[in-house]
Amino acid sequence: MAQVAAWFGLGTVIDVRPLAEGLMNRNWRVTTPTCVAAVRQVLDSDADQARRQHAPSPR
Repeated sequence: MAQVAAWFGLGTVIDVRPLAEGLMNRNWRVTTPTCVAAVRQVLDSDADQARRQHAPSPR
């Protein structure tokens, strides 16, 4: 989780707690000195598919 927090510039991880899992992902609540964030691990698709699924929809 430290690598994920560093990648997104969240700071040092103080606490990590699991959140409810979905059918297609795992989720955690991550606390750092600067924020509390949700981190999701996508399980059912590769990186390109995940990018497309989570890209903003055109209006």
